[in-house]
Amino acid sequence: MRWAYGNISAFKSHFRTILKRKKKNGIPARDKLSVFIFWISYCLSIFVFFSTIFGFLSLITINPSGVTLNWDFFLSPVALSIIITSSLATVWIISLLLSQNSKSIFKVIISMFTIGLVIPFFIVAGITKAVFGRKMDWFLVKKGGNENIQAVESSSD
Repeated sequence: MRWAYGNISAFKSHFRTILKRKKKNGIPARDKLSVFIFWISYCLSIFVFFSTIFGFLSLITINPSGVTLNWDFFLSPVALSIIITSSLATVWIISLLLSQNSKSIFKVIISMFTIGLVIPFFIVAGITKAVFGRKMDWFLVKKGGNENIQAVESSSD
């Protein structure tokens, strides 16, 4: 959520500058393209989030009169979402097979269907806050070694 918020806020703040700058002034077309591709990846998270929500809603609401559930209608958007979002998992599985670490494949598949369905929600929350200019609450996860950082941050508030 923090990364999405920060990246979308920065994109929002610098969008016009990125578009107007010519190569001679410091931003080559290739770098501009990279920025827009990076931004589009956040749009994909929005698509995955809404595909998941509406896929589950169609499963729940498609059968109001006791008629047999139309699995083709439900599975096609869900299957499309899985295909679109599973390319990274496919690369992980291929890498694990090539590295002869096939024991971890099951963990990758489980994480794709658990964590992979939760993360888009938080990304969309960060994007929404950034787009509408809402404040983002920041907090530091407690872990070994950052005690001094917390003391500095709390004293600056």
